Amino acid sequence: MVAAPASSDTASAALRCRRRIVAMTHRAGAGHPGGSLSAIDLMVCLYGSILNHRPEDPLWDDRDRFILSKGHASPAMYAVLAEHGYISEEDLEGFRTLGSICQGHVDFCMSTSAAFAWLGWAFVTQCVMT
Repeated sequence: MVAAPASSDTASAALRCRRRIVAMTHRAGAGHPGGSLSAIDLMVCLYGSILNHRPEDPLWDDRDRFILSKGHASPAMYAVLAEHGYISEEDLEGFRTLGSICQGHVDFCMSTSAAFAWLGWAFVTQCVMT
């Protein structure tokens, strides 16, 4: 089976997110762009076409939950959250700044349509969410 090509909207969103990842990690002089860049296409597709979520209603009961167990890919998560309006472009400028929404690894659930865990903790996180 051959996968269908990405729509131009999805491809454009992925490109914008890649640019955000590179800008965040470059500006901070820290972070792990490789892990984020390797995950961004999947995350853009999930948030753009598959997951049920509503940025305007993050507590929507029927929302899907996304668990990111690859904490080093936090720039990808922040980029996708900005793409969908959960956080602002200005929030991204605070990446790796203490006290910022985007201070580093995602350690809390700023978007209740997403949940985060450290490496190896995805299963435990899922169990707590159900």
